[in-house]
Amino acid sequence: MIVFSPHFGLAVSDEDLEEREPQKRYVEITFVFHILRGFANKSAAGEMKSLRDFIESEDRHNVMVCNYRFFKEFTQGAKDPTWVINMINQFLPADHQPPKN
Repeated sequence: MIVFSPHFGLAVSDEDLEEREPQKRYVEITFVFHILRGFANKSAAGEMKSLRDFIESEDRHNVMVCNYRFFKEFTQGAKDPTWVINMINQFLPADHQPPKN
């Protein structure tokens, strides 16, 4: 179940070293998404009326935020076809909030 669309960013970098050399080109993609474990089942069963109910309940510990950044060189003639993951950040927002009273 997609609750809200993921966010992504795209950066393209061109580097001119010398006019005789081919221009270096790099692409970097940042992808941010959220995992809501159990939300689809509870929503379908009528236990949760909204995303806010889920986030403010004890299920808030089932929410994870994921940030991934991928990097690839696209310089003409570049031989490496792989994307490199150059940043991974995953965390549970509930771990950074004060406990509910």
